[in-house]
Amino acid sequence: MRMLVSCFLAHFFISVTIAQSSTETQASIQQEWQAEDRPELVEEEDGQHVIWQERLRHPLNINRADSLDWIELGVLSPTQVHNILQYQRVFGLYLDVHELQAVPGISSALLKQLRAWIYVSAIDQQTQPEFVQHQLLLRWSGGTRATAFREEYGGWGVQGLLRYRFRARDWQAGFLAEQDAGELWRKTGADFYSFFVSRQRRGSPVRWVLGDYQFSFGQGLLIGQQVGGNRSVYPEQLIRAPQGLAPYRGAGEFAFFRGGALAWKSRWGEIESMVSYRRLDGSIQEDSSGFTSVGTLYTMGIRRTASERARRGSLGLFTTGLVWHQQYNGLVLGGLLLHHRLDRLLLPADHPRNRYAFRGNQWTGGSLYARGEWRNMLYVGEWVWSSNQRMAMQVAATWSVDRRLDISAVFRHASPGYTAWFGQALSASSRFTNETGLLLTGLVRWSKQWEFGFLVDRWHHPWMRYLVHYPTYGTQWQGQVVFRPKRSVQWMVVYRATQRFVSESGDEPILPLPQPVYQQQWRLGVQVDEWAAWRWRFRMVLNRWQRGELAEPLVGIAWAGELRWQPPRRGWRVHVQWTTSRVPDFNARVYLQQIDLPGLNQLAMLDGNSTNLNLVVHCRVARSVQLGLVARRSVDWAYEIGNQRITGDAAFHSWFWRLQLQLTPGAQKQ
Repeated sequence: MRMLVSCFLAHFFISVTIAQSSTETQASIQQEWQAEDRPELVEEEDGQHVIWQERLRHPLNINRADSLDWIELGVLSPTQVHNILQYQRVFGLYLDVHELQAVPGISSALLKQLRAWIYVSAIDQQTQPEFVQHQLLLRWSGGTRATAFREEYGGWGVQGLLRYRFRARDWQAGFLAEQDAGELWRKTGADFYSFFVSRQRRGSPVRWVLGDYQFSFGQGLLIGQQVGGNRSVYPEQLIRAPQGLAPYRGAGEFAFFRGGALAWKSRWGEIESMVSYRRLDGSIQEDSSGFTSVGTLYTMGIRRTASERARRGSLGLFTTGLVWHQQYNGLVLGGLLLHHRLDRLLLPADHPRNRYAFRGNQWTGGSLYARGEWRNMLYVGEWVWSSNQRMAMQVAATWSVDRRLDISAVFRHASPGYTAWFGQALSASSRFTNETGLLLTGLVRWSKQWEFGFLVDRWHHPWMRYLVHYPTYGTQWQGQVVFRPKRSVQWMVVYRATQRFVSESGDEPILPLPQPVYQQQWRLGVQVDEWAAWRWRFRMVLNRWQRGELAEPLVGIAWAGELRWQPPRRGWRVHVQWTTSRVPDFNARVYLQQIDLPGLNQLAMLDGNSTNLNLVVHCRVARSVQLGLVARRSVDWAYEIGNQRITGDAAFHSWFWRLQLQLTPGAQKQ
């Protein structure tokens, strides 16, 4: 192992790895960690990181942004958004982005995070007419897997997506239709539809949304339908502002509401109310007396087989909610009351994985939230109560000791049996669940070139993996080094070690004894952007997984080299990436971002020996027409028999392609 580490470090200091900016590179590495810890947050079609990357290329004009534009950035609370818009109404248009520091609740650290996504144009100092904006997006994906789905299940051999958005003065509207490969067409057309209409008059304290929308409150203990916090050395990744009400962006087919929501700002605070009714997919079970109930919920949104189609809309979910939050001299206080009612009983099967699952047809939860600043410290806390007297809490604080040192701490606790239907808070599990843990982080900016970070996380919960009834614990620590010899060059090394206990019990009534699992991971990443037209990057990921002290460790490794060419003052760019993985077993799997293009991102899980060649071409055909093409050639030395993945000598060749057409007609004056 020492020799392997030495080779890695030697390769690291000999190679050159490059980044357009520290913000983009750090975000990319952190997104991959987030994908590995919380796979359900990875949405190929949309996601918070896609919004951030889009804003890097097309910054937000703060003098024309409304509340929805600010909330979509995912780092501002509704109170902060209100203060930004109120400042503009009182003092007029912003003259410079740094003027945001005069807005209550906008710190210099927050402005530094926003700086890459916003701008102020000199022409905005004049009175400008209102515009009508349209955007149409068409996307088709196909390849070897899509063809196999069509042959096995019927339906369409191409995944299709249509999205339209409209904006005019105070109005915003959107529509989405999506059909996965292998799904049969319905009488109504596509398999999944989503729509929304929203309005907020300029200067009005009222904002409403009809159709599909998302909601996020506090730290996501009770409800968080946008990207939540994750273990990271960066404070902005740990403490997320409650984003409140926002239209649904069409990523996935589960974590959203369908109905109406209203936000109203007054001198007593901001009040948000919501009403929703939608159908969920679930399996129907019937007992000997003929009584029917739902045994399992399905959140993937894929309906290819007859059994998957039979689960469609089998469970109705009626939701009501009321939110209040107010700001007092820099301290933000808020409260949430949420109620779910099902039209069928949810009665999970009585096995260890469902020992603490929700049962019944009614669920009620309440949350209290506080956020404030004291000198150089930002603190936040949320306390939640849910049905059956279950409780959860999370308290976090980050302290900027000076401009070179940041220290953060996060304590979380959730009692056994606690359930959050759409919770998305920080935890050691893939979803926020019942555990008690303490996370400590530190970030040292030694100089303009060097940055060091670390985190230590210790958690304990009353059962093992899959919720079996055994007390267990886990420990994780991470260290990372960032070196920036110049503004256009950045090297990053991340090392993470995890020790935890697991029990692969399945549905067996007799639970096996827990076994320790040790995991070590290295991530190397470097990116260079020194030339006007060229940018290249190299990344490597190594995962060492071992069950027990005497077992043979499994080592998975993947590396990727990327080259992007974008001629100056031209409307097109070419991105080529070569990825190679050597993974002997699923437990040694690695995650690597394969495509870096807004709307065409994919954080891939590599669990076998494979080689991939990706080609991305993005072209602005005309001023209002953009075309994107992705082609991937893969060679995989693994095959599947049933639910087992077996590595063999025979190579399996596959193709993947995706074509995206975006139409944005010229804005029309009203």
